[in-house]
Amino acid sequence: MESSTPSDASIALPTPSLEDLAISFITDAIRSVSPDHHMAAKSVPTSQVPPPPKTISAWETKQKRLERHILESKALMTQLGEARTKTERDQILGLLREKNRLMDSEADGRQEDGQDKYNVTPRPGFSRHGSSRWPETSYEATVLIVSDDEDEEEEEEEEADAVEGMVC
Repeated sequence: MESSTPSDASIALPTPSLEDLAISFITDAIRSVSPDHHMAAKSVPTSQVPPPPKTISAWETKQKRLERHILESKALMTQLGEARTKTERDQILGLLREKNRLMDSEADGRQEDGQDKYNVTPRPGFSRHGSSRWPETSYEATVLIVSDDEDEEEEEEEEADAVEGMVC
């Protein structure tokens, strides 16, 4: 009578692809951050359920805005490299700062007119310009002097040889 061992039996388990795992992970992360995550059902791999078209178009719009911002920034950087006077450079740098500020405000969920797209309330302790949780560091410079002892040993040997030469 033959007994079946675990190595003899072949178990066919479906193995998800790396892409499915990555999509599932990203979807779970987005759902956990979204305000309605407590209402969401248990996560299902997104390869089985396609994302809603509204989400796709929002991502495409955001990507196009980002690509446009990158192209404009590259053009301004080229102009900055070709600028000959300080006033030209300052003007171009001002434009760059303004474009970056607008892009950052869009990324934070604000529209260009200053109104919030989303109801975003800043959490205390996570402000950019507030006090940090880390202890204050001293603004005094600390200098570490690192030396290899080889130079000092050679000098000591030379001094010892000189002293022996005087004694003899």
